Amino acid sequence: MSTNNITMQNSGRYLLSYGFIILSLFFATAGFGQNSTFPYAESFRSTTMPTGIALPLAPGGKVNAATFTMNGLVLTPATTTQFGAVTIDGFQFNSTNGIEINFEYSMYGGVQFDNSYGDGISVFLYDASKTPVTIGSNGHGLGYGFNRAGYATDRQQGLTGAYLGIGLDAYGNFKNQFFEDPARTNGITGVTWGGSGRSQLTLRGAQYPGGISGTTYGLRGLNYSGYPVLATQGTLNNASGASAAILNTADGSYTTSSTPFTAPNAFDLRPGALSANPGDANYRKAIIILTPRAGGGFVVNVKIQHDVTTTNVINNYQYSTSLIYTENANALGIYDATTEAYDQGLNTIHTLTATVPASFKIGFAASTGAATQTQLIRDLVVKLPYQTIGAADTLLFCGNYTPAGVINPFSNDVFYNGSLTGTITSGNNSTYVDFSSFIFEDAARNNLGTTYTDPGKGTWSYNTATGLVTFTPVKGYVGGSSVFYSAKGTASQGGPFNQNIYRSGAAMITTKVTMCNTISNPQLPANRPVTSGQ
Repeated sequence: MSTNNITMQNSGRYLLSYGFIILSLFFATAGFGQNSTFPYAESFRSTTMPTGIALPLAPGGKVNAATFTMNGLVLTPATTTQFGAVTIDGFQFNSTNGIEINFEYSMYGGVQFDNSYGDGISVFLYDASKTPVTIGSNGHGLGYGFNRAGYATDRQQGLTGAYLGIGLDAYGNFKNQFFEDPARTNGITGVTWGGSGRSQLTLRGAQYPGGISGTTYGLRGLNYSGYPVLATQGTLNNASGASAAILNTADGSYTTSSTPFTAPNAFDLRPGALSANPGDANYRKAIIILTPRAGGGFVVNVKIQHDVTTTNVINNYQYSTSLIYTENANALGIYDATTEAYDQGLNTIHTLTATVPASFKIGFAASTGAATQTQLIRDLVVKLPYQTIGAADTLLFCGNYTPAGVINPFSNDVFYNGSLTGTITSGNNSTYVDFSSFIFEDAARNNLGTTYTDPGKGTWSYNTATGLVTFTPVKGYVGGSSVFYSAKGTASQGGPFNQNIYRSGAAMITTKVTMCNTISNPQLPANRPVTSGQ
């Protein structure tokens, strides 16, 4: 089931042809190329590091623990003080129309510290133009945020070019403020969290452009300021305590909520076991969607599928290009050029400019500390939100009773309409489908036009006025034929769906031409295809 979100379901096609009902449902996928845009897919189910994937240097002199296995990319083993990270360095994704990131994940095994496993997994988006990239801090930073520790030897910068970090935080510290000699990070403080604040899904924002100058409140330069907590939401059904908080972007404070999730939406971000079955209680899949926001920035939704339920954990967060936040891990000055003062200074309020980069790159990271667990991701797909879906079709007809078979290829496809900053609807008629954009394609996605002849079998043709496809077999032909097709949406209501990036993946139409026998008994159905043994 699906809750708190709109689910577009693709129905099969029922084609009635001489007493035969044909059901066809097949989802075709478009190809992708290095340094191109959408879609991108990587299973991570191999012991070989995939092309375009990079292993950044781990912070604090650690070894990057990321390991490629047949079960998926293991970011950390279930041992203490581990850190693992990867970036999809060879691919970048245009930000204009938003981005959707889907992947399976798991957190399992390990030992608890303070009644929690840890730490968690982060997925992050950063400015593709910033090279080379340096990963963020380990531990509670999950490879995204900074650690402005008192001593230079403990300091770790935040992610280079950081725009948005999403923490699947089993332990719960990714959202928290720290001011200690080994850990100084802005965040939420003074809140009593339900369930000790664990199993929190947290958004952190962009780095402060250029860093905050001056040393009155410590060493807050480039990559050591910004990255504020934007929103956090617990996923457990806790009896008491705060479960959520959101940044008040007008004054830099936080508003908390004590209303927890309840069944069937309450769940643990840590499943506790690895599962590949969406019907299993331990199955987890993250769905991160950024769509353009009126006024600039993005509307952020983060959904988690657990078992058969999909919960919209972060629901329509308005991530603007300018917001006010609080630096609340300031030192009372510095001792020298590399060492902050021991005592904590006053909080300071700042306006963060979160300019949307022209293109994103994506990465993943995970940490363990005294609390441990194995942390794994796999089956990653990066695509455009509202990407057109082309589904396969099957046409069956009796060649000795009709000269050609006709099918509507769009009736089980999904096309979208409307402005990305407004209301989006879906459909598959001429309001949604640009009939003139239809083309036949071969398996290599070469354009075959609107007429294609399969030698010795017949001819496929498309009618741009009606949107129907016809297969005309050569005389006496019995057997099958297939061809791929694709199409785009319309540009009505200010939407971008007529752009080529929204062209559907190549979907296959398959026909089977049979010879049907004539049955004289009027009580029996006529025109049954002749089968072997008759």
